[in-house]
Amino acid sequence: MGIGEKVERDVRSVAEYWGRRKREFIEEPALAFEQIVRPAIYFESEPGPLVETQVNATFTEWLLFDCMLDERGTLLERYVRKPPAGVADSRLARLRQVAETHEFSEYAIIRRDPGAGTLELLDIYDGTMRTVRDARLARRDNWNEGTVSLRLGCVDDVWLPVGQTVMYDRCPFDPSWVPVDDEGATSGMRLLDLAHDVFGVDGAYRTSVNMRQLV
Repeated sequence: MGIGEKVERDVRSVAEYWGRRKREFIEEPALAFEQIVRPAIYFESEPGPLVETQVNATFTEWLLFDCMLDERGTLLERYVRKPPAGVADSRLARLRQVAETHEFSEYAIIRRDPGAGTLELLDIYDGTMRTVRDARLARRDNWNEGTVSLRLGCVDDVWLPVGQTVMYDRCPFDPSWVPVDDEGATSGMRLLDLAHDVFGVDGAYRTSVNMRQLV
């Protein structure tokens, strides 16, 4: 099993752990997400299943990684600080690295290497270039330009996706680009802003977005 699959399972285990305990904390963050994002599916009698799945995945990602429920930190931080009994040390080590390094941002796609399963991504906010390992994204033949918004984390010196929200914008990347001044925006606010634009009832891209599953 590769590092990407291990981390994916690690993060899923955290989501499942807190999912069994969501009655303790879910009401306030769910209301905040609804007020900020205003998902159109909340106002529809028969929402599309793919959109509904992605909205729920985006909420879960924000809740695990970004939402500060109290002084104990995010759910991911609380998990690694006080892990449940029986969690393997190797899993905890990977999750601690994710908790320390993860960030949701928008990246220009500079280069794909399907053979190696890697992409060269440039953070449009701070100008950082990262080599990201993910075979599914690297083999997306139509992703040769434009930007992709997703959450990256570094585990054992490998950068890889650690969230479930992946949004591609086919608008060509401008080589004359200069870093976007976004010092006041947190990783969580970037995710919520994007979710509003794509899923919100008054979102700028809601009527033009094309939802597809990554396989």
